[in-house]
Amino acid sequence: MKGLPDGLKVDSRGYMYVTGPGGVYFFNKEGKKRGLLSLENPASNCTLSDDEKFLYITNESYILRVALKK
Repeated sequence: MKGLPDGLKVDSRGYMYVTGPGGVYFFNKEGKKRGLLSLENPASNCTLSDDEKFLYITNESYILRVALKK
């Protein structure tokens, strides 16, 4: 990950969603990187919907809603 992480959210299964310069990084509960949602602009923070079906991502220009797979 280039740069520094900025936002972090952990779901009920222990999966981590970490925002930073490259987008949103996904880690399993063991801390292994499972994916990256690349974004054109650095992401500043994220949060989950109450039912954990959506991840909301912010940066200086927008709020993005992404449907999550379980």
